[in-house]
Amino acid sequence: MPILKDDPEKPEEGRQEPADVIVLPSGAEILSLDDILKTELFDDVEEKPVRAVLQRFKKNWDEYPPIWRRTFEDGDIICEEGDFDQTAFFILEGKVSIYIAAQLGHIESKTRKRKGILGFFRKHTTAFSRTRKDDSLSDETTRLSIPTDSPIDLAVDDPVGYLHKGDLFGEQTCSNYLPRSATVKAVGKCVCLEMIAPVLRAVKENSPRFNEEYKDRALKNHLMNVPMFSGFHDEVFDFLKDKIELVTKYKGEVIFREGEKADAFYLIRSGFVKVSQKKPGGETVLKYMGRGEHIGHIGIIQKTPREVTCTALNTAELVKVSEDHFREMLAEFPEVNK
Repeated sequence: MPILKDDPEKPEEGRQEPADVIVLPSGAEILSLDDILKTELFDDVEEKPVRAVLQRFKKNWDEYPPIWRRTFEDGDIICEEGDFDQTAFFILEGKVSIYIAAQLGHIESKTRKRKGILGFFRKHTTAFSRTRKDDSLSDETTRLSIPTDSPIDLAVDDPVGYLHKGDLFGEQTCSNYLPRSATVKAVGKCVCLEMIAPVLRAVKENSPRFNEEYKDRALKNHLMNVPMFSGFHDEVFDFLKDKIELVTKYKGEVIFREGEKADAFYLIRSGFVKVSQKKPGGETVLKYMGRGEHIGHIGIIQKTPREVTCTALNTAELVKVSEDHFREMLAEFPEVNK
């Protein structure tokens, strides 16, 4: 696990900001700046702005580079659920498995034989298929998949997935210093680039390929957990995939304010959003929302102003569907609004 060289101050909401310098983990292979830019990660990236970011680290490159290469053997743990790190990974070669150990334990335990009435109910219930009723922002939700800090979400009844060459994982941990959401293990020999936040940001801001891939994956994964789209995931995805916009909001930025016109629907791709409302005694925080949840459709459907203010708690990435496109979707799929 990489070690922080400095100890950044915690932001107001209690999470640390990403460090710009990290002590290398054992086995890290330092590549030259030019060799780094020749790797697949930078294939379609506009070189000039990315090179400028990397040049900031040139002076101490041999000791504290912003990106390095690591090789893992079959069964090696690349990162572990719950760890506080500040790096993201890009797979150059091989394959990894991604899983959530705690959930696997719950699923395995439910298959054991139980006696009595409690055993009967436990047999047909899992802790990961609870039905939850949110406030006016969201409808009653039965989660079908589990969000992870990777391009894929995991099935509730089998929380194991696989990532391959060209996949990126660990963005949330890297950008917002959040604990790892899942364990990632090498399946056979695996070679990865590991990077800190400035490099990750530079790649995402200057890579058309990543933007398009993330749009598709973010939309498809998140639609699976929106109840109103139940039974129409694929059709709605095909309809919306060329109409959405990826929006990034940084800590403290307002997504929309109470009283404003409802002009867009949002799916939270990463980060956290604070939901608040004006009360006689001042602003009240109603809840916090995260990856896989959605905000903003009630006002569009009911043609009413925003009932709450939504603010980015940290760096939050959102899939935005404009009011016009949302209404077009409702007209195309009237069953969605029933």
